[in-house]
Amino acid sequence: MIDDIDFSKKYEYNVDVYHDDLGELGNATLSFGAGNLVHLHFKNWLSCRALEDEKTHRIVKAKTSNNEFFTLFDCVLSHSTLYANYVIAGDVTDEFKCIEIRYSNISEWFMSDQGLKGEIGKTLKWVNTTQQFFVSVKTNEEEFSLTSKSMNSITQSGENYSINEHILFSFERLDARFAVQDVKDKAYELSNFLSILIAYPLSIVSIQVECENERTHCAYFPTFKKVERDESKNNFWLECLISKSELDGKWQAIFENYYKSVYRKISWFRLAGMQRYEGFWEYKTLGYVTLLDKYVTEFSKANGLKTTIPGNGNIKKLGTELTKIKPSINDNLHNRIMKIADSIFSKKREPNFIEKYEFTMNATNSDIVKIINLSAADFKRIKDLRDAIAHGHALEMTDNDYDRMPVIVAKIALLLTYWAFIDFGLKSDDFMNCLTRNHNQLRRRADPDLVHLARIRNPEKFFMISQEEFEKISRVRNFLLGACFTEDAQGALQYSEQHAETCQKWWKNSSKKTGRIYAHKDIFSVKKKQLKIVYDAYVECGDKQLVCSPLYIFTDSISSSSGDILAQSNSG
Repeated sequence: MIDDIDFSKKYEYNVDVYHDDLGELGNATLSFGAGNLVHLHFKNWLSCRALEDEKTHRIVKAKTSNNEFFTLFDCVLSHSTLYANYVIAGDVTDEFKCIEIRYSNISEWFMSDQGLKGEIGKTLKWVNTTQQFFVSVKTNEEEFSLTSKSMNSITQSGENYSINEHILFSFERLDARFAVQDVKDKAYELSNFLSILIAYPLSIVSIQVECENERTHCAYFPTFKKVERDESKNNFWLECLISKSELDGKWQAIFENYYKSVYRKISWFRLAGMQRYEGFWEYKTLGYVTLLDKYVTEFSKANGLKTTIPGNGNIKKLGTELTKIKPSINDNLHNRIMKIADSIFSKKREPNFIEKYEFTMNATNSDIVKIINLSAADFKRIKDLRDAIAHGHALEMTDNDYDRMPVIVAKIALLLTYWAFIDFGLKSDDFMNCLTRNHNQLRRRADPDLVHLARIRNPEKFFMISQEEFEKISRVRNFLLGACFTEDAQGALQYSEQHAETCQKWWKNSSKKTGRIYAHKDIFSVKKKQLKIVYDAYVECGDKQLVCSPLYIFTDSISSSSGDILAQSNSG
């Protein structure tokens, strides 16, 4: 019995083919895997004459000389080759109790906090084991449960032992049985959901289905090839947009929202699919802007955006004439007449893309809008380009446009990802926390406004100084090597040349102390309570900022127990 089918590998078997109604169909070669179509190539085309060309045959079965069975679903004959949408290793029907799916990369993210502790030769055990989830979902079409679970194994090769642990996701139908189409649907639904959350395209490694007799069978269907990455780097979880721990305790709610979302099939499936697109930049631009257009269209329609063209000046004249009627009509009747006239003579029209986009952006968290920083000029430029590409017009592009387009497209992708997070039931604060994870490629490509992000997340790290002080420090050579200020009783900061000089001399001293450094005594020789140190601080005046890390603030009033953002550092 075949107990594993790796979606990334090719498989080929010599089989005898038969059909429940048509009987034996002859000998053929069964091939599938590595993203390729499932197909049976008959060695003698006369043997498959019973199968009509281009007619769909629900189930065709095959058997190897070792009595290994395969069931092929949704088969169509073309000349001497029979193509199938699915193949399952085993003699099965089209009803399954359970679908279990393994994806590439996701186990590293899911178990990022987990590790081994102990001593080889004595006892090794997992520590900080990951929290699994169990959710149940009920929609208008189906009811099912979804569970995550760890699978592990130890293999030996010579003197080497390898420990493998990975995550499986198990769907179980609660109100009926899964059909073979559901195998693909459920695999894509979950991979799309997880891909959006981590902002990285997942691929299917393997799938197993469980039948009524509780036997499990491997399944395969042609799908996307795995996105390659350098797996020698054990930091994949750092590259993910959201951490798994931020979702613990929220799985039930976000899965319910995802499966009930009106945007799931029209927006989120496509957003996840666009993550793996690596083709011509024009098509990528066209794809993302079209996704943006569709989302704002659906959002504005659901939230009541209506646009009308007012009636001509005769409406106003009617109102004037009504006031001249004798005896005069009351205000209530006057308003009713005007409303009827307006409904007759005013023309309704569909809002255009710009209006729908502006309506949706106005309904979006204002801090998120500022952080993603998709400017009006950026939107106009990318919309004009989309229109030109869609209609096959020649593009008028500058060198700056070519450099800017990938950034604008990434901003749109990040904005759509934010809207997906909100649709799933996550909060704006959750998304802003994700944007502090600076290893994520989508976040890096989108070039968000990190100053505004820092201002929202850590307002205590921003310090306003006078124009005079800002001009002074702007002229100081190597200012960041000694960003030192004194703070008066009112909290105003003043640049300290004395402390700055002390700091710069200490850093330039090749014999300076190594190891753990206490800046108050090792650098400045002051009491601990007189020095506050702020890392990743911003000194600003108006719209101008300087980033200082660290920023040294000297004061006599600070309490040594204040705790704030302080300071003892390994780097001074």
